[in-house]
Amino acid sequence: MRRYQVLFHINETAKWTALLSNVSNLLGDLAEEGIAIEVVANGPAVIGYLPGEGEVEALAAMAALAERQVDFVACGNSLRARQIQPTALPDWVRVVPAAITELVKGQAKGYIYIKL
Repeated sequence: MRRYQVLFHINETAKWTALLSNVSNLLGDLAEEGIAIEVVANGPAVIGYLPGEGEVEALAAMAALAERQVDFVACGNSLRARQIQPTALPDWVRVVPAAITELVKGQAKGYIYIKL
């Protein structure tokens, strides 16, 4: 069982570097105790998932964190608003209908909410 469950919420592209640093540090500190981390992106931040649009270093960091079981999520409403097809995203990104619903469901399951 995972002792800690954390939801990171991002809606600004400029905050990806800080968010990924926080996720990496948290995972490093608590991995042995058991932790589940979900990163929910909506608004302009969904662009950070796009190869060719997002920062190369950030995408590489996301892919490495996804291999360590970090769950990366994109808001379907935000994708549609920006005319981004879900198939344009890396395969480690999970698309949900609405970020707000994902955040509410996660908090109802006991996830700790962190907004960057």
